[in-house]
Amino acid sequence: MIDYLTWDSQFFERHIGRLPNPPQTPEGWNAVDQSARIQALDCVYLLLDIADSASIAGAEAAGFNLVDLRYTLSREIPGNQLNAPVLPAGASLRQAAPADSSALQAIARQVHTDTRFFSDPHFDPARSAEMYAVWIASYLEEVQYVSVWLAELLGETVGYLTCRITGELGRIGLVGLAPQARGLGLGTALLAAGVEWFAQQGATHVEVVTQGRNLPAQRLYQRGSFHSARLQLWFHKWYTSPDPE
Repeated sequence: MIDYLTWDSQFFERHIGRLPNPPQTPEGWNAVDQSARIQALDCVYLLLDIADSASIAGAEAAGFNLVDLRYTLSREIPGNQLNAPVLPAGASLRQAAPADSSALQAIARQVHTDTRFFSDPHFDPARSAEMYAVWIASYLEEVQYVSVWLAELLGETVGYLTCRITGELGRIGLVGLAPQARGLGLGTALLAAGVEWFAQQGATHVEVVTQGRNLPAQRLYQRGSFHSARLQLWFHKWYTSPDPE
């Protein structure tokens, strides 16, 4: 009934599961609680389509708390051309290499604070930030079907965009810009580089996921001819209290 999430559990040092299918009756929700306790879970994740009002109501009645809105956008390739802006003096883009890992991790620890792990007080913010540092580093360890685009400004690494292709589907994973690099067109330039890379790899369409509260990211993708594809809601239910300070 509940899938145990090994990676999340080990990383956060909490027993975490995910409920893949919401029950349809109060008895079913009671069975979820029983299963969570049998597995000694601290937390259960649940992702629901925003149009599934019955499951949303059932989850809320069962004590699941809304923590994030998951917003998926997509675009076709070819499609409207995404013209990269003229970069400011001293700025450049290139594909990242393993040697760039430390610089990229430093940015990742700062820029993903609008995600569900930061909106849920049960998760330690420092540990949540470290998760994104681990995530960006993992992209650099892969040699096939992945590309990481890096932005530099006056010789300093200031941003990144990760790409992964599966068959004809391209997925943008992490996008981040250091505070001093925002408003200079580097986000649009990174997006254009990623879309062009996907086209070269034979992708026919690209998807990206962001948060409902991340309006700057939404505007970036919309300017890049991405369109709304799906809205989902993330819920968490905790069976234990937050770790003591």
